[in-house]
Amino acid sequence: MEINKIVKKFKDQREVLAKKFLADVDADAYLSAHSKAADEAVLEILKLNGLSEAVAVVAVGGYGREQQFPFSDLDLLFLLPDDVKDKDLKTISEVIGNLWSLGLTVGYSVRKIEECLEQAEIDITAQTAMLESRLISGNAELFKTYSDTMERSLNLKKFYRAKFIEQQQRHLKYHESSYALEPNIKEAPGGLRDLNILIWVLRAARLGNTWQEVFEKGLITRRECELLESVTKSLYRLRIHMHLLTNRHEDRL
Repeated sequence: MEINKIVKKFKDQREVLAKKFLADVDADAYLSAHSKAADEAVLEILKLNGLSEAVAVVAVGGYGREQQFPFSDLDLLFLLPDDVKDKDLKTISEVIGNLWSLGLTVGYSVRKIEECLEQAEIDITAQTAMLESRLISGNAELFKTYSDTMERSLNLKKFYRAKFIEQQQRHLKYHESSYALEPNIKEAPGGLRDLNILIWVLRAARLGNTWQEVFEKGLITRRECELLESVTKSLYRLRIHMHLLTNRHEDRL
């Protein structure tokens, strides 16, 4: 399939999904379906360019957890084998160029496993994104080695401290107020990022990946679980509406 046809198909799917969301306001269904549409487009572009199966193409961050908002970045990791060929690197460059044609900002990294470990050691944001990884195409064995290696390398206490400091700095940036004239529903205190941090820390401690799993571990009450699920979905719906309304990545209310 030609790149123009791939792009048109993806944009048509996005329009259908937007109309469906505005009709049923089902945020979970939208995010999952939008992620799957992005997967299809990425796979078709990989096929178009003929990227070697030796490379693992991995979705990370929000895209990795299948929560692709209308204009969120399309975050990808091209995981390289030790014996990567120059031809593969050239093809990856061509793939990235084609991905930008989809109309989304493409966030990407091209690394070997050792380089992923080095980046995770110095950048907590990169480490967090890599923790939410999902294989899209390519070398499944390499991806498993990467996943196992990243999990073993995680120092829970260090991760918790780093996320706590990151949260404090972010709150200061947004003036420690949930009632700003233009609150950022993702980054401001009480926004989506605070809920993300809770799940990331719990996940790193193997205490659950969802509010339901955390409830089943006995760490929160049923009422707290229901409230967290309700607030999370409300913020998801609001963020999707804002992206669609402004036709761009906009998180300021």
